Amino acid sequence: MKGKFKLFSNSLLSKLAGWKEDHLIKPLKRYGALVVKEIKVLINDKGAMIITYVIPLIVVLVLTIGSSGQIISTDDSSNSARINELFKNEIPIIGIIDYDQSEGFPDRDLSSDFLAKFQEAQTEGLCTLFETTNQSELEFLLGDGEINAFIIIPPMFEFNLSIHLPVIIPIVIDSINTVNLQSTQQIVDSIIQDFKQENDFTGVFKIDKNLVNVPDKNQIFFAAAPYIIPLVIFGIGCLTSTQSIVSDIPKDRMVLTPTNKGEMMLAKVSANILIQLGVVIIFIITSLFVNLQIMSNYFMYFIVLFLMEINAVLIGVAISAISKTPLAAYQYFIFVFIFQIVAILFIENPMILMTMPLYNGYQLLLQIVLRGQTFWSVRVNFFSLAVESLIIYFIGYIVFKIQKTML
Repeated sequence: MKGKFKLFSNSLLSKLAGWKEDHLIKPLKRYGALVVKEIKVLINDKGAMIITYVIPLIVVLVLTIGSSGQIISTDDSSNSARINELFKNEIPIIGIIDYDQSEGFPDRDLSSDFLAKFQEAQTEGLCTLFETTNQSELEFLLGDGEINAFIIIPPMFEFNLSIHLPVIIPIVIDSINTVNLQSTQQIVDSIIQDFKQENDFTGVFKIDKNLVNVPDKNQIFFAAAPYIIPLVIFGIGCLTSTQSIVSDIPKDRMVLTPTNKGEMMLAKVSANILIQLGVVIIFIITSLFVNLQIMSNYFMYFIVLFLMEINAVLIGVAISAISKTPLAAYQYFIFVFIFQIVAILFIENPMILMTMPLYNGYQLLLQIVLRGQTFWSVRVNFFSLAVESLIIYFIGYIVFKIQKTML
């Protein structure tokens, strides 16, 4: 009995060892060899390496050393009429609080008239008004990016104006949201200018404008980072990956070996991710060098950029898998890239925007890195990025799997 049990256990161990060798060790060895092979191919492509590592450096240099570094203007003389913008801007959300309960004019209430000007702008669709009596709430919402600016109507507002004493109106504007910074300033300045002219308060009506959330140094790089960095990471990662399968002629001979298309495609993804890590590292190092002011930490900064890189590579490899020629893969990439840019500029529907990797990358970088929010605050953008990447990758894999080899 003992002999039979020992024979059975030895047989079972032998089968387990064989299964481990065939289904774990050998596939891992093939996968590792494929990854090394793909990395060598990418490194030998000098054009791809120049695009991958030189362009990020040029972008950072242009946005820091090559510019004045200042984008914020505090000049109150810019009170031009409201005009239609060529590109879509988000409608600014403006908070307002009225502390004035003084009396100075028997026939009107100046603070209510001033507030009515903003309510009129809201009715016209120029802004969204958030009225409250709690200044701390406005400061909290501004810090979280929930509102774009807030205005305080101070105590003694009407009384001081009635006796021609200077009145100072504090205005705080979130400068980090450059998409609607200009429209926010324009709306606020236009309303105030109209109110001053209607009541002839030109000489005594003063504005104390504070632009917050943007550092004093490297303003252009800070403000452009949420837009430019996702653009560069997606553009470079997706472009180089779109040629990984369709341009690899030896893959057709490799299919006849013990490897399979799943291992090949996964190896190409892994190799491209490792190569594109250089772009992430370049942005991290240059951000440290120019002292980019971030509200989180550089580990979170790395995670956000790494997630965007994975998305770009997965989409690029999927495009390569469904393409019949390198030119077709390049054309698909151009379409996807330009379509996202145009959609972000003109489309306002958030559900549509969340299907755009560039928009999701913008939200992750803005909210987590520059505002210091948690992943939970942008979980919708994160899951949208992850789910979209996986779906596109598996569609590409299915198409690639059913394709016949050239041999």
